[in-house]
Amino acid sequence: MIEKLSDTTLLTPTEKIIADYLLDYSHEINNLSSSSLGRLSYTSQSAVTRLYKKLGFISFREFLSQLIVEREQSQRYQYIEKDIPDHFESLKEIEGGAFFCLF
Repeated sequence: MIEKLSDTTLLTPTEKIIADYLLDYSHEINNLSSSSLGRLSYTSQSAVTRLYKKLGFISFREFLSQLIVEREQSQRYQYIEKDIPDHFESLKEIEGGAFFCLF
């Protein structure tokens, strides 16, 4: 979902504003409601609703929960990436089981 929010070719100008807010302030989104996200991003609750439905989610909570999970995974990968031996070409190799002990 982070990739979809980052891909601005799929989003309307208003959706881009919401996506930018979510990506720029991802550490502050845990307890947001759709109306507060609309207010904070200077858009509207209906624009937020259109965005999460466009991305395939039924509810704002489901959308936000998935975004939080992906944010945490992304942060873990950034931490791990610094410690990856040079002979691993990508994180895909780690995900595929080439590297068992991450910590």
